[in-house]
Amino acid sequence: MLTKKTVCIALIFIGFNFLMAQIDLFNIKSLNGYLDMSVLYLNWDPKLESFYEGEVAHDFIDYKTVGEFSMNLKTHLAYNGYSLFKMSYTLPLENTPEMKNIVEYNSKNASGLENLKIFLILDPIANALLPDKEWRVFRYFLRWRYSYYQRKFITNAHNDDAFYFIPQNAEYNDNSGYIDGIELIPADQDMIWNTEIIEHKFTLKILDFDSKSIINGETYIVPLTLRIGYFSVIQHQPALGFFSLNGTPLLMEGAFLAQGLIVEGVTINELSNGFNMDWYVKMYSGSDFNTNLIDNALYDFYKNEVNTDAWSSYLAMGFNSWWNMQLSSNLSATLGLDFEINAFYLYTPAEENGRKEEEPEPEPNLIWMLRQYPLGLYFRIGYNF
Repeated sequence: MLTKKTVCIALIFIGFNFLMAQIDLFNIKSLNGYLDMSVLYLNWDPKLESFYEGEVAHDFIDYKTVGEFSMNLKTHLAYNGYSLFKMSYTLPLENTPEMKNIVEYNSKNASGLENLKIFLILDPIANALLPDKEWRVFRYFLRWRYSYYQRKFITNAHNDDAFYFIPQNAEYNDNSGYIDGIELIPADQDMIWNTEIIEHKFTLKILDFDSKSIINGETYIVPLTLRIGYFSVIQHQPALGFFSLNGTPLLMEGAFLAQGLIVEGVTINELSNGFNMDWYVKMYSGSDFNTNLIDNALYDFYKNEVNTDAWSSYLAMGFNSWWNMQLSSNLSATLGLDFEINAFYLYTPAEENGRKEEEPEPEPNLIWMLRQYPLGLYFRIGYNF
């Protein structure tokens, strides 16, 4: 169902591409504007249903994350096949009905999924306009790229068994050693949780190289740019707790934070016919920076009451692959797959009793892991202005 918001966004994108088609920016003849509309399927799972008591897993809650089907609008400005500016917006095709939410987290305004991506890269146009040596420092700073990514999900849940819930506003009490605000949720309840994922990236172009892929016996060469830089990601979401209380499972509503090193290979011309792929790796460890990645009273409780030496870590690997097909001189179609594996970890130091100096240090103990697999499938129709 198209809303006024959807129509306004579409008109903005169409207007932007129309202006880019009419304006000869800096007298550059090879500047092109594109407008894409696509149908997108996104899948994301907060991993809530099981907890472990000894070696036995128990399912205590049924849930489904909604907002998987959406429409995406993207405007794309390219120079000589190099991406300069891209902005995309994803919104649901139908609204999520309001439900009674025992966890009050902005449920009235929730609508399934919203996704906004922006990036700006200017070094190709600077290299063409300012090739002289005196501009090399200026060109260097334009090799940096900033990108922003935002996504929202809604998870509808129903619990078969009772569980303890620790909301975001709960606090660890230093005096009592307990958590103020913990709730016992009885069985047979309907719940709604909102998840918000926000990511920032600031990367520097290192070099260009060719990536070879073999598909059905055919070799495809994809020109890529190697970029290295800084990322930060925050996920506001529900998650399974680190342990149970007297055999009753724990769920927490937390903010999971990470910031650190990102290495990525980015396709130089994403509109090239045939197979294309971007890839990336993100790494961060709280032990390196003496910071915590998990913002919830349960983590504070664990650090103060169970093991003060515990630390958290984060790792993510992903790729975005797509196949471009040119249908006419102005019309193209794209079939794509976007996949990531990411995980937050909780570690404690290994016992070193009796270890000799010449022996290697033992591996730390993995206490808890939140592993998730965001997946996106999309089909896109694009028009070249």
